[in-house]
Amino acid sequence: MSQARKTNSKHVPAHTKRLKAFWDYVLELDGFSDHIEQVRERYKIPKNGYKANSDDLFAVSPPIPKKWNGDESLLCNLVNEMQGLAMIHYLGPLANWKDALLWLVFYGLVPISDEMGLCAIEDIGFSRRNRGEKNAHQRAQFTDRSHPVAIRISPYASERDIIDFVKYHYKRHVEPIQRQHRTKQSKIMQVRSKSDTRKAIVDYIYENRSKTANKLLSDISEKWGRIYSMERIDKIRHRERKRRQDK
Repeated sequence: MSQARKTNSKHVPAHTKRLKAFWDYVLELDGFSDHIEQVRERYKIPKNGYKANSDDLFAVSPPIPKKWNGDESLLCNLVNEMQGLAMIHYLGPLANWKDALLWLVFYGLVPISDEMGLCAIEDIGFSRRNRGEKNAHQRAQFTDRSHPVAIRISPYASERDIIDFVKYHYKRHVEPIQRQHRTKQSKIMQVRSKSDTRKAIVDYIYENRSKTANKLLSDISEKWGRIYSMERIDKIRHRERKRRQDK
C-alpha cells in the first residue's frame, strides 16, 4: 500500500467519521492512486509526495511547498488537474475536495478535518462583505439580518450527520456568531430570559419540595427577586411531582 493510501483520523469528530470512511473508499478505487502518481510525475513531485510537518496536519489547506511559492500558474494548472480528477472519479464539485486532493498530491495523505465535513457554518453578512456584495437585493438584506447564521448542508449529508454537526459545533462556533448579531433590546431575548428564570424556579421548587412553602418563598425572593404566593408554590409542587413521576 503506497503512502497515497492514507487518511489522518486523529481527533476526528463523530460527524466526520462518515467522510473519513468515504475517503478510505476513494483511496481504494481502481486507478485513483495511479492518477495521483501520474499527476506527481508531471509536476515533478516526489513519488510519495513531500514530507509534511506534524504541525501542519491540523490545517485545512495544505502548506504550499517552497518550490511552488510564487508560481501561481503552476498551482492553477494543478488545481485544474484536480478538477479533472474529481470529475473522473465522481467526487463532486471541486470546492468540496480541492484541499483534500492537494493534500493527497503534495503530501500523500488526507488529514480529515472538521471543515471538510458534510456541513459547514457561514456568517452570511461576513461572507457577503468578503465577496464585495454591497448592494444585495432588499429581501436578501432583510433575511441576512434576521437569519445571519447559515448551516450549509451537502446533498449527501444524512439526518444523523446534520444532528451530530450541530451538537458538536453549536457552543464553539454557532453561538459565538449569534452573539455578534444579538441586541439586548430584542424582545425575543427578554422573553427567553423570563422563560429561563421561570424554569429555574420550577426546577428549584421540585428539587427542594421537602422544604416548607415559607422557606421556598424566601429562597425564591433571595435568588431571583421574585414574589410567589404559597398557593402558587403548592400548585407547582403538585404539578411537577405528578408530571415527573409519570415520565
